Amino acid sequence: MTEADRRIAQLEPCLAAYGVQSRSISWLARGTYAEVYKAETDVGFLVLRIRAPEAQAEEVLFAGEWAKAVSSQAEVVSPLRPTGDVPMIDNRCVDVAPYIENDGYNEVGPDAWVKIGSWLGTMHRLARGVEDRAPVALDYGNHPHEGLFDRYLEQSRIGCTSDAHLKLMRRVDSAVQSISQAVGSRFEDLPVGVVHGDLHFWNVLYRADQPACIIDLDFLQRGVLLHDLAYASHWLKEWTKRGGVWSDITARYLAAYEEGRESALTATEQSCLPWLLAYSGVFFFVSKARVSWNRLTQDQHDLEQAEDVIRELEDR
Repeated sequence: MTEADRRIAQLEPCLAAYGVQSRSISWLARGTYAEVYKAETDVGFLVLRIRAPEAQAEEVLFAGEWAKAVSSQAEVVSPLRPTGDVPMIDNRCVDVAPYIENDGYNEVGPDAWVKIGSWLGTMHRLARGVEDRAPVALDYGNHPHEGLFDRYLEQSRIGCTSDAHLKLMRRVDSAVQSISQAVGSRFEDLPVGVVHGDLHFWNVLYRADQPACIIDLDFLQRGVLLHDLAYASHWLKEWTKRGGVWSDITARYLAAYEEGRESALTATEQSCLPWLLAYSGVFFFVSKARVSWNRLTQDQHDLEQAEDVIRELEDR
């Protein structure tokens, strides 16, 4: 039996744990935090994901609860709830959700991202009712809460051996110091709620050049809402440089977000957003450096973007 056949054999009883009978299962994709499979079942096509070793059953169950709370007004994937315990394969949780027909990751226009901004605001608003049951400070993933940032930063120092690497780390430390001094105690005043934690271009499915569904709910947790906006702002800032219909994409995205949230950004959020954009760029850099320094002396875009933002802010 091949490894693929073994995996598929393991997945069949996992489907049964969700009250579903399998007809066929095939491999779909492998991501950083999940192995993904597609299944034809007695209730239609489903997606099965073998989650990262760090994922906990409580996170899988919360994702379903969160989706139920927000899906009436925002298009999000709605995971199934198991009939009993969350099934496991090799000590890794398996979650199941409907398969969403999509056109892949084709280039879409600014109107698509305006709609996503509205969905994000709606998600933040409607999740207030489940906020008290959300995970807090996950110790893995892409939501840059302070504890995870600090751990990634220290892990990146371990493999920092050459002069070029040390020079990059000094730039990281300088950026962190600038951000910390600028934001200071205002960070404590930023609104908190349930964040998606990984809302970027590849975690949205598209059909006919429009967003069809927000997916990958792995990092849902209680956190500073502004981090979700800062995360998306990396792409928005780059797309603004295209000009034309993209020239005001950031302003349109934020306006749509406020409409979906049914409240304007607070003064503190407005002043801190560009600094958290820089913070996210540094976080992206160290999250890669902790894995490997092999390409980072050449591939420094995240850090460079963070430094550009800091310079713009300090020159005002």
